[in-house]
Amino acid sequence: MDFSQLIVHLKTESPIVKAVFSVPISVEHSSRIDLRPVTLSGELFYQAEWIDDKKALHKNISNNDLDNYLQVTIKTYKNAVFFTENRVFTCLTSKKGKLTVIAKNLDKSKLLSSTESLSEASSHNRQKNHILSDGDQLPFLVKLGIMDEAYKVKPSRYDKFIQLNKFLEIAKHCVQFIPKNVNINVTDYGCGKAYLTFALYHYLTVTENRSVTVTGVDIKSDVLETCREIAAVVGFAPHLRFVTGWVDAAEVTPSDMVVALHACDTATDDAIVRAVQDGAKIILLAPCCQHELQYTVKNDALMPMLKHGVQRDKFITMVTDTLRALVLEVFGYSVELLEFTSIEHTAKNVLIRAIKNKKTTDHTKVTAWCNQFGLESTYLLKKLGW
Repeated sequence: MDFSQLIVHLKTESPIVKAVFSVPISVEHSSRIDLRPVTLSGELFYQAEWIDDKKALHKNISNNDLDNYLQVTIKTYKNAVFFTENRVFTCLTSKKGKLTVIAKNLDKSKLLSSTESLSEASSHNRQKNHILSDGDQLPFLVKLGIMDEAYKVKPSRYDKFIQLNKFLEIAKHCVQFIPKNVNINVTDYGCGKAYLTFALYHYLTVTENRSVTVTGVDIKSDVLETCREIAAVVGFAPHLRFVTGWVDAAEVTPSDMVVALHACDTATDDAIVRAVQDGAKIILLAPCCQHELQYTVKNDALMPMLKHGVQRDKFITMVTDTLRALVLEVFGYSVELLEFTSIEHTAKNVLIRAIKNKKTTDHTKVTAWCNQFGLESTYLLKKLGW
């Protein structure tokens, strides 16, 4: 299947649920474009979103204009991933300009199929002892569009429901390290529509019966206004609040627990810096879009591997996340890299879990490790003054 055939397939047989363009061919372009379907005045459009000069910009593309938009955009980005209800299409452009389309079916054992009944899903949830169960009266999930009015998970949102439960299972392991007699200040950087933010607040207050203040931070003021309205309606305000701002500048209370899930590129590093400055007890990160080191890593022994774009991208991701883990260890954290969600739900599926339980150590070993890859400095190290 070539790209033109893929476009026809996406428009006629398997509609786009979400698309992500990344790895721009020039610094003139945004590091990432997100594309999702929206309904405006009863008509289907596709909303493109990108960051320019620290501002979130949007463009609505009509269904008739989608072909041309995709053909133009794919020429300015090396990678693109198209998510549909049943398949994932990954588009990769080589250094010579050859575009390859890789199709992958979703794993039906991990994702509720369109033919599986919700009652069966509920049974599966109970068997797996999910923290959130299909049928539970969870008004915030209704308002967020994950459940219907009967508190049943919508088939099209079951992947998100799985992700919420997986995240809460990871959080459950961490919360025990914070004394029960203190109010927990939680900050979720890059919270977006705040699905996980709401779920975490519910879990900490209802399931764990803890005293908490949860703050969601994002640059999209219109999205956060909707989140505020939902928090008020379901009774989570004022202890669940939302602040508009960038990770490194948002005005928030020093955090005991820092969350940054899919914060783009160096925004993850900004979250790390704020967390260690606060002395946060728990840090949960799911990095994405590791572009900073894309053309910085240099190692003669690795060149046979790094000359291939697909392998280079994977390797840069590993180097970037390893560096983050090493930095956190210097600040006294025990660090684990975990699988967060299956690859069918998101192109990035690694979560960094850090729990502060040791003394701070010297950072010379980190810089020595960086030198092996020709990294004299990085955004994270500069922010830390190393």
